[in-house]
Amino acid sequence: MFRQKPHLSTTVLLTIATFDLVTTLMWLNIGGMEGNPLFAYVAKFGSLALVAAKFVYVLIPIAILEYARTKRPMSAEIGTWAAAALYACLYISHLLQIRMHMPQ
Repeated sequence: MFRQKPHLSTTVLLTIATFDLVTTLMWLNIGGMEGNPLFAYVAKFGSLALVAAKFVYVLIPIAILEYARTKRPMSAEIGTWAAAALYACLYISHLLQIRMHMPQ
């Protein structure tokens, strides 16, 4: 199925998405709320629905980037690293916000 090893940029992007998902589930488990209105709605249907929605939400852009990699490899690589960097910044900012709202 896979003809080559996954690119580091794709692995980093998926790792950040996984950490985001786990953190979100932990936050919801202690009574927090999902900040994204779409995912907050999906979370009402349970953790499995949220995991599935976030999985699709991440895999579709990655599939597009991987397809782009077959046509314009350098552009796709830059785009994947840019997406990973932006996602990491967003994730870190959310962690800092959560930290501010955690009981001492």
